[in-house]
Amino acid sequence: MRLVKLKNRPSKGVFVFEYMQEQIERLRGQGKERTVETYQSALNSFMKFRDGIDLCFDEMDADLMEHYETEMRSTHHLSRNTTSFYMRILRCVYRKAVGEGLALPADPFENVYTGVDKTSKRAATLTDIKHIKQLDLSDHKSLEFARDIFLFSFYMRGMSFIDLAYLRKKDLNSGFVSYSRRKTGKKLIIRWEKQMQEIIDRYTAIHPNVTINLVDNPWDDYWTKLPLALDGENGPALFNVHNSYHENLINYMAPLDIPVEDLEQDFNGVSAHVIDGKVYYIDYGMMTGSVYYNKDMWKEAGLTEDDIPKTWDEMIEVAKKLTIKDGDKIVQAGLNFNNDFHQNYLLGLNYQLGENLFQEDGKTPNVNSDAMKKVMQMLVDMYDKDQIGSKDFGENCADSFGQGQSAMVIQWGHYYNTLKTTWSDIDFGVFEIPTFDGNPYAYNRYNGESTFGVNKNAPKDQQAVAQDFVKFFLCDDESQVAFNLAMSTFPAKKSLADNEKILENPSLKVLAEHIDHYIWPGPMPSCVEDNMKKAGEDIFYNGVDIDTALDKAQADIIKDMKSSSFQSVENLYEFAK
Repeated sequence: MRLVKLKNRPSKGVFVFEYMQEQIERLRGQGKERTVETYQSALNSFMKFRDGIDLCFDEMDADLMEHYETEMRSTHHLSRNTTSFYMRILRCVYRKAVGEGLALPADPFENVYTGVDKTSKRAATLTDIKHIKQLDLSDHKSLEFARDIFLFSFYMRGMSFIDLAYLRKKDLNSGFVSYSRRKTGKKLIIRWEKQMQEIIDRYTAIHPNVTINLVDNPWDDYWTKLPLALDGENGPALFNVHNSYHENLINYMAPLDIPVEDLEQDFNGVSAHVIDGKVYYIDYGMMTGSVYYNKDMWKEAGLTEDDIPKTWDEMIEVAKKLTIKDGDKIVQAGLNFNNDFHQNYLLGLNYQLGENLFQEDGKTPNVNSDAMKKVMQMLVDMYDKDQIGSKDFGENCADSFGQGQSAMVIQWGHYYNTLKTTWSDIDFGVFEIPTFDGNPYAYNRYNGESTFGVNKNAPKDQQAVAQDFVKFFLCDDESQVAFNLAMSTFPAKKSLADNEKILENPSLKVLAEHIDHYIWPGPMPSCVEDNMKKAGEDIFYNGVDIDTALDKAQADIIKDMKSSSFQSVENLYEFAK
């Protein structure tokens, strides 16, 4: 049954369970099975609380939600994160009903917890795993076998013992393991990436005597397992690199057998990767932040493409028009930067004001500069003075936009693919990040997606093939385009700046005109982002003043980087001040 929209009256006759089930079927029709699972789980929990008795939307009030939360915690002993998970889904459904005219604007969730508590890490460290791996248990066969089972489970994403026991030789096929969880029946596959396989196929077609075995791992597992593999005798000859793990990998890498001047002629940002006259990896793609906006909300606010802002002052005025309130409560944020202010504002907009992230020595941070304080003050004013958003509205700005709660967010390129797959019902546009005066020396910080690394400890014949493969990858435009589209990064290869397929991606097209005025400071230690995020949280949530918070971040970064070999490359950019 299709629900009929109501016009400016309570939702009598519109039932919550019925409406949620309709949303679940819609999501299932879109192939969003994971979202279906979460919605169904939330619906089952709420139905159990209600003893299966449906209710109208106008019966969902603050008292009911508080009662529901109390029962989940006291009777069923659920954690705050679990109860918050159910509440956020119900809130999303309620707001969707409001948007469709099926419920009147209200906030029955105002007195329940909808945040996300941080959980303490309980994982073994890299040192622990290496120690276990290197144990000599040759005289204790049972312990040796137990150790090997543990390591195999670790390498297989934490495979349970029961699943290990039921593995068969036939489950290993064509370079991946495929098996079904005994507990849930869910099928798990360690698979080859499509883009990688295409490149391998083309390369091996040219070199039929070469066999390339591709091993795929989840992101988090990969960066733990890779140093372990490279530390041994049978590590991969060729491996994926990300500059955030530079210090963990550089000592295992052989320099590329390509003259630096040749690379600089064809690719942007090469000089930032030169170490003692050699290059070990470069960027094939450049990822940075752009503004994503909801086109439907844009039209409803009476805005057109002519209103796309170029400056931050214009951005704030547009955001005001996109903000919707019910009394003093925001129901639609014009701009949301919750959980992301460090990534897209505090570590990039300083360039627009003429300040680098590091001082002239390239080692001392510059995060308590006047520019950084101005950026932080602008963010505070956006929420407190301009009221285009709130720290209490939409805990994660990326999710808030995808759930139709916020009209604009600044996100990096990968968000384009997230929207196309996870929130495909959002009609969105993209425009370049605004500036303070319209003529900055740099628009923002970028981060590079890197080429492969060559294992210097691999056999010489394998190193030779690996070096040749990297050259092939850099020369093959088809591969370059495929990789950049898959990651939604702008090509570092200069000849692809006006590639038709690249410019069909709106998140890349908006960068084309000024891509040569974005800066990569180098492989910064994670403590820079961590401490800047902490500074922002202290300012927004803990009442710490801007000067104190940024001074503390400055001191903490200096302390944390004391033993780091990091050297900023900001001064290598021709336009950098």
